[in-house]
Amino acid sequence: MTEITEYTEHKIAVILWKLFPPMCLGVGTFGNILTIIILMQRRNRQSSTAIYLTALAVADLLVLWAGLLRQWIKYTFETDLVNLSVIWCKTQVFLVYIGFQCSSWFLVAVTSERFIAVWFPHKARFVCNPKNSCVIIVMITSFIVLLNTHWYYGFSLISHSKNNGTDDFYCENIDDDDYNTFLVKWDWVDLCLTSLIPMTLFLFANCSIIFIMIKRKKSTLNRIAPLNGTASAPGRKMSQMTVTLVIVNIVFIVCSTPISIHIIKQPYTAEVTNQDTAVLELWWAVVNCLAYLNNTLNFVLYFLSGSRFREQVRALFRRDSSTTVTEMS
Repeated sequence: MTEITEYTEHKIAVILWKLFPPMCLGVGTFGNILTIIILMQRRNRQSSTAIYLTALAVADLLVLWAGLLRQWIKYTFETDLVNLSVIWCKTQVFLVYIGFQCSSWFLVAVTSERFIAVWFPHKARFVCNPKNSCVIIVMITSFIVLLNTHWYYGFSLISHSKNNGTDDFYCENIDDDDYNTFLVKWDWVDLCLTSLIPMTLFLFANCSIIFIMIKRKKSTLNRIAPLNGTASAPGRKMSQMTVTLVIVNIVFIVCSTPISIHIIKQPYTAEVTNQDTAVLELWWAVVNCLAYLNNTLNFVLYFLSGSRFREQVRALFRRDSSTTVTEMS
């Protein structure tokens, strides 16, 4: 029988895991850190949206460095970090699940806030404020952390005997029938928390937001335009942020849907031959790369769709450049 490493699908999967992570880690780390710096400036800290997006950037960094970095090292250097330490075995799984779930629900929170701002603008200032956003972020994080504490019980280094009489240790779920039954149900819990429920909420919120924006635009066209022919600054600011969040939501749905479908189908997919296993490895690599891409692209989306965000990035670099010149002179 042909070894799995000889199949083209396996080779492509390995290439993806070797080439994709460094690009995402570079772009994602730079973009998310820059996003945090921009959004945490004094003029932005009074915005609840900025606080949510800062929390989202932190969660995205956690996903990239706890999850994607491990995969790159595993396939590039043939060393799986989780097999080297019991603590890291438990903690790595714990952090990756927290990162993905928090990222999804921070985006749900900021999208819900934008939904309120668009549909109920007169109530938005009472509901959408920095204090409330901090409370919601703490509540989301606390709930998800408590929900994932089971990984510290259920994962450990399990010994496997080799033909030469030595043992190798691998990070795996423990030999506990009750816990393994729980893990089967947990896959669906995680799928709902990370993808299915957020995607449903995004579709509803975005369709509602687009509907009301089109309705208001038609209403505006039927009235006499302002003398200067431009919208007010607060109106432009809200419109830009709304468009940005709709785009971010669409990218989330596009990037998260394939891995959701794969996880649902995987238990019913038979691995009869090594080629079947190689094909599944390739699909797993592709859908994971798409999922990690979502945690990488948010900065790019902010920059491309938000002129105010672009202005602040340019101002930051101009200020840094002028500071450097001053220090040198």
